[in-house]
Amino acid sequence: MAVNFDSLILGSNIQLTDNVTIYVPTIADLANKTDASFGLYQRIFSVSVRELFSGMPAEVDKIEEEFPTLWEIAFDKDMSKEVGSNMFQEGATVLEIIMGGICYWTRTDPTDYQILVQSKKIVSEEYDWVIDKDAFIDFCDHIKMITLYKRNEDLIAPKGISSHPNQCRVWEGLYKGRVNKLRHQPDSTLGDKILILQTEASSLIPFDEIGKMTYYQFMNLYYSFEIKEANEREYQIFVSEKFDTKDMKLKDWRDSVSLIKKEN
Repeated sequence: MAVNFDSLILGSNIQLTDNVTIYVPTIADLANKTDASFGLYQRIFSVSVRELFSGMPAEVDKIEEEFPTLWEIAFDKDMSKEVGSNMFQEGATVLEIIMGGICYWTRTDPTDYQILVQSKKIVSEEYDWVIDKDAFIDFCDHIKMITLYKRNEDLIAPKGISSHPNQCRVWEGLYKGRVNKLRHQPDSTLGDKILILQTEASSLIPFDEIGKMTYYQFMNLYYSFEIKEANEREYQIFVSEKFDTKDMKLKDWRDSVSLIKKEN
């Protein structure tokens, strides 16, 4: 089902099927930690198999070929247990986390679903909903879209690397260095972004109004603000006598503002 982005930016949830709605969390939910599972249930529907195993370049191609998505891993008993516990949540399988994530994002109850291991499906008679691999991928696309997920290409191992031992050794060094660098970089928290937007916006946006915004609304507004601010800095350079700007062309910041609709 196509997403109505105009409705989404106005704060609506997503009607996935006739009976199933995807909930879009508010800033207050996330800031107050009432949605403590947000990070886990964003990641399980956003991260790819290749992303998970890029730190193991000698194995990543083989693993991705056997398990193209987390759906295949979820229904493999051993892999589901190993990957779930080691890469997502200790003691949990990938299938359990996916099931929990479906209930989290749709605000439904686990008792409404039946897991069919042999046919690799999750079925809900209550909502007339059959989740197979295709439905799972579609669900993942919706979660990546509303949470504005963007994977870090610097941490994705090149295709075919597993058959080149020398490249694997080089990649392992690069990967560890990049991960270590990211760990030591200061990161702008959600609270930081709230304060920046509230302080720097051209007109006052009360904190309680920010809290009512959905995550999708807030992040689109924040990115639009960054574009406008960059344009204003460019204009200050343009009118300054300190710089030669005869060949400089200014663009209207409005031309760069657009709803974020998919992973970049």
